Amino acid sequence: MNLKIISLFFFSAFLNLTVTAQEISISEKKVAVKIKAYIKENYPTATRIKYYQEVINDTIFIESEFKFRGNKYAVMFYNEALYEVEIFLAFKDIPTPAQKAIKSTLDSLFTRHKILVCQEVNPRTNLLYEITVEGTSEKSTAFWELFFTPSGRLIKKTEFIVRPIPSHF
Repeated sequence: MNLKIISLFFFSAFLNLTVTAQEISISEKKVAVKIKAYIKENYPTATRIKYYQEVINDTIFIESEFKFRGNKYAVMFYNEALYEVEIFLAFKDIPTPAQKAIKSTLDSLFTRHKILVCQEVNPRTNLLYEITVEGTSEKSTAFWELFFTPSGRLIKKTEFIVRPIPSHF
């Protein structure tokens, strides 16, 4: 499951937040024509297109995940308007100076950590690196999303709680 936190605000008031998220797969038939047209126009050779409804703190987004030019993308929409573009990458593909700064920050925040997902967020407009980690501190282990500038400076740290998908069983 791909979990993302959408807010890309400044460091101050938003550094330590807790967010709940739930993502469920939806049929292409349930996706607005405008969203499908956007994907087709901007990513004409996209393959393996999947759609999800993602609820983050009671706000509903539609997300499309697909492969395009050898990269995995996640494009998120709110009220049928583009909200965010993410490109998945390996941590080793982040430029070395930023990598070192990010690793140093993770080492200072957690006694143990495992990087789960790395993404470039909005690479054409306001590039940030979103790093999802399982981090352990002296208190407990939790899942975190951290946002870093291209230089590797932490601007936001968010703990997220995954809500279970309701079951009829």
